[in-house]
Amino acid sequence: DPCTNNGNGVLKLSKRTNQLPHGVVCTIPKWKSTCVRHVFRIFEPILFLFFDHRRIYKKCAKKHNRRTWFKQVRRLTLCMVLTFSLCFFTAAERPYRYNPQSDVIRCFPTQEKYVALTFDDGPHPRNTPLILDILKENDAHATFFTIGVNVTYYPDLVCRALSEGHEIGNHTFSHPELLNASKQTVLSEICDASNAVKNACGETPIYFRPPQGRCRDEVIAAAEEAEMTIILWSIDTRDWAGNSVEHIVEEVMNVVQPGDIILFHDYASGADYVTPEALRVLLPQLQAAGYEMVTISKLLGREDS
Repeated sequence: DPCTNNGNGVLKLSKRTNQLPHGVVCTIPKWKSTCVRHVFRIFEPILFLFFDHRRIYKKCAKKHNRRTWFKQVRRLTLCMVLTFSLCFFTAAERPYRYNPQSDVIRCFPTQEKYVALTFDDGPHPRNTPLILDILKENDAHATFFTIGVNVTYYPDLVCRALSEGHEIGNHTFSHPELLNASKQTVLSEICDASNAVKNACGETPIYFRPPQGRCRDEVIAAAEEAEMTIILWSIDTRDWAGNSVEHIVEEVMNVVQPGDIILFHDYASGADYVTPEALRVLLPQLQAAGYEMVTISKLLGREDS
């Protein structure tokens, strides 16, 4: 018998032949059994194909059938490799862009070279004032999607942002996980956050951004009932993930197009938070490329200036 069993479910082929007992051919040096009785798999570093051993035996009984089976496996493997390669290179072309979908706005087609800067999770007592200073230095405007509870702590920062020509959006009251939230729960979060902004500065937000951008049917329905437009983003800087200044600037400049909505955060902590430093580099580069940084309302054509 050219095949031996080492006692742990692995059949090894002899050096003289690449055949399993009774003419069953294996394309690699070993077969490894799974936890399911009478089921084996070809063991490879990348691809695992599961088969019933009786069907393999039947297919391999004749030379013609054996070759046909291996051709089919090779074709299937080639198709999978080509598919994954296409997906990878397509995503790499614009790594931080998202496809548009109905009921939400991720970007907005415009003939003007507008981009909308947006900041989530604030206001923050240290980061938000610094970002406001940088925006003012570069004659740039933005939309701040604030969390209601933070607004109650720092209402003066909301008032300052509005007085300097920026816009305030709604990012829920407590930034909850909305994956399994009911419509009523989402609506309550939206209304509480809007009330916090209104109490702080006298204006009610008209744009809503759900935490993590989760737009389930319940979230969309709650926003519609609250008469708010859902705003997501087309470019994610992932500044919360510890990306460097160079990484943030390079990735934005590589993919930016007129009408893009760029996502930043102004409430973050740690030594790896570099959003203010990235803005100091990025904003002049955007302006040099002819872009104007505007609020969501101006991007959508809902304000005159």
